[in-house]
This record gives sequence, C-alpha cells and structure tokens, in this order.
Amino acid sequence: LGGPTRTAGGEAYARLRTGPVTLVGTYAFLRATEADPDAPDAGAGSVRRVVPLNARHCAGLNAIYEREARGTKVGVEAYYTGRQALADDPYRAESRPY
Repeated sequence: LGGPTRTAGGEAYARLRTGPVTLVGTYAFLRATEADPDAPDAGAGSVRRVVPLNARHCAGLNAIYEREARGTKVGVEAYYTGRQALADDPYRAESRPY
C-alpha cells in the first residue's frame, strides 16, 4: 500500500491480593492507522484510516479464590472489547463493543 502502519498504545496491569482472594485488572489502549486503499490518492499514502479489527480499548477483570492447603482454586473472568473498525462489511463500518 502507500505507507507504513502507524501504531501507538499502552497497557496497564494491576494485582491486589488479600488473603485467599486475588483481583487482577488489565487495560489496553491501541491507536493504529494505515494508508486507506480506497482513497482516491491512496498511492501517496496521505489519506489514512483506522486499522480494521483493532479495538481501541480493551479491559479485563479476574477474581480468584485460592486455598493452597486444600488445592482449591476458583475464578471468574470478565472482559470488555471496545468498538473496532470493520473491513468489507456492507452493513456497518464499526462493530459494537462487547
């Protein structure tokens, strides 16, 4: 295509342990653009678009209960994925967050 993919972002991770309970939280931010192949002057690479299928925001939370003496470990996980640009979808240009 007409230029490099430009990517910037960051990630955060936090863990809290209190007795047999551990909470783990994650967050990621991503901004990625590429030359738009559908733009009239795509050869020049001056027109850019968000890279498809890369969510800008993602987060996760894990809660774990652990008893080493008994060999017990139970956990619950929840994740969030933000909106993503879609390619070749005739019905929408962006996904719903989930």
